This record gives sequence, structure tokens and C-alpha cells, in this order.
Amino acid sequence: MQSMRGFWVCWSPPFSIIEQSRTEDYRIASSDIGGQIIISEPISASKRCQFSHASTNVLSMKWFVWKDMSRDFLLSLHSGDTLILWNTDNGEKIWSVSYNVPLFDLAIDPFDPCHASFSSLGCNIALCSDISFNNTPSSTCRTVVICEEQIKSATSIQNLVYHNAYRNILFVVTQSQVHCFHTELFAVLFSMTHEPNIISWLCCSSSDAIFSVQAGGAVSLRVGKFSSNDERADAQFALERIAFGDIQRQGNQQRAVGACLCPVTQSLQELYIAIAISGAIQYLALE
Repeated sequence: MQSMRGFWVCWSPPFSIIEQSRTEDYRIASSDIGGQIIISEPISASKRCQFSHASTNVLSMKWFVWKDMSRDFLLSLHSGDTLILWNTDNGEKIWSVSYNVPLFDLAIDPFDPCHASFSSLGCNIALCSDISFNNTPSSTCRTVVICEEQIKSATSIQNLVYHNAYRNILFVVTQSQVHCFHTELFAVLFSMTHEPNIISWLCCSSSDAIFSVQAGGAVSLRVGKFSSNDERADAQFALERIAFGDIQRQGNQQRAVGACLCPVTQSLQELYIAIAISGAIQYLALE
């Protein structure tokens, strides 16, 4: 979850779904505006390792689970369009690759860590399918134009999120629209407008449920909708909003800056969302 501009915080995934209480598995990766990445153990409040890539800032970072065997690796995207795989036990740089297109954000396919997507200039995305622990990826990506944007010198993509319950579905969220992109067909399945000031786009891992969180603290729940008539060519996909809620704020100056779904309660009757607002964490329970 991102807490401030230029700062990132990522919890490592549990080593086992069954043994989530093992304290030795708890690790946090954080980065600051100076590009330093710190791996720490939250239970003991101790620093495990610290490393950086010289003269660069961290644009995004994700824990990299290779063949479901280890949680010791971290992927970080740096300024200069450089992607690095780190060993978080000792800070060793396993490999580094500089791409030939501008990159701003990173998303890893939850079903196949070899596949990664990046936001690029305008409303373009770059797709990479050769992320590996053993070999350095090539410096070329497949670039896809999601929509035509007037902004050409920067990215207009605010969130880049894979669906956690369905394969090959990537949501590309801009300031006013969300585009549902199929990464295997290389096609936009549908596009729709959304509420203003979206800060987080959250997909459940066990159902077709999607939450959007606005900077003002409003939370919307959407589910997939399919409509058709006698003509198959007229079939349409969409997301239908079925619930809406708001969280309490001390004043209009307080803004939500990040949100995440609880990984344990997503398949239960209650689901919890943690929302960071001006230095505090609030929990929203949905029944």
C-alpha cells in the first residue's frame, strides 16, 4: 500500500496459507524518496537489510514469489525505466534490465509471475512475459494502446491492477475511466466511467467483486455484469455498482491516500478494507 507520494510499503505474502501465524514470515519492504529500500521485521521492529540502485527513485515494487518456494525476492521499478530483482536476505542484486520504453508503474500477474504489466506514456501499457528468477528479461516489451490520450509526455494511468479471481484480466484506471483489458487476447473488453479521485482499485481473490476507494473516503462495490440479446454481436460486459459507503473523517482536509483488502476474510461473510487517512488507519467491514 502506498502511503505518501514517493514512499512505498509492501507486506510480504505469507509463506503458507495454512501457517499464516508464523512470525518469522512477516516482512515489510519500504522505500523512501531517496530511493533506499529497507527490509524490516515488524514483530521485532528490526531492520533486516537495506539497499538501493544508485541515483534512482523507486516508482513501484512488488514481492516476487518464484514457483511458490520462496518469499525472499523483491521486484522494484526505478526511474530510468529499470527493473531490478533483489534478494531481500542480503540485498544482492540478482539481475537488472533497462527497458526501451518509459515506464511508470508495475503490476505482476497473480496467476503467473513471469508476466508483468507496466504503465507507459499516455494511456499505453507495456507487457512483459519473460520475468524469471534464473534469467535476465529482454529489454523489449509489447506496447498496447488502451485509449487515445492527449497527454503524450507522461502517463495518464493512475492504477494498474490484475484481477485476483480471473486469469488474464487487467484493469487500467485513468482519471475518468476504467478499461478492462484481456492480456491474452490483447483486447479491451469494455470501458466505463467511474467516480472522480480514485486512489485504489481493489479486486477480490475469491469472487467477482471489485472495490474502488476515492480520496474523499467513499467506497464503492461493483460486480461484473453481462448483457445480451438475440444478436451475439451485441453482447456487452460492464461493472455494476451494487453498494456504496463512506468513512468518517475529522474534516474535509483529511484525504484517503491508500487502501487494501484483508487477504484472510475475502472468502468469508465479512470482508475488511483498511484505508489510510492522513496518518491513521480506518477499517471498514462489509457484511
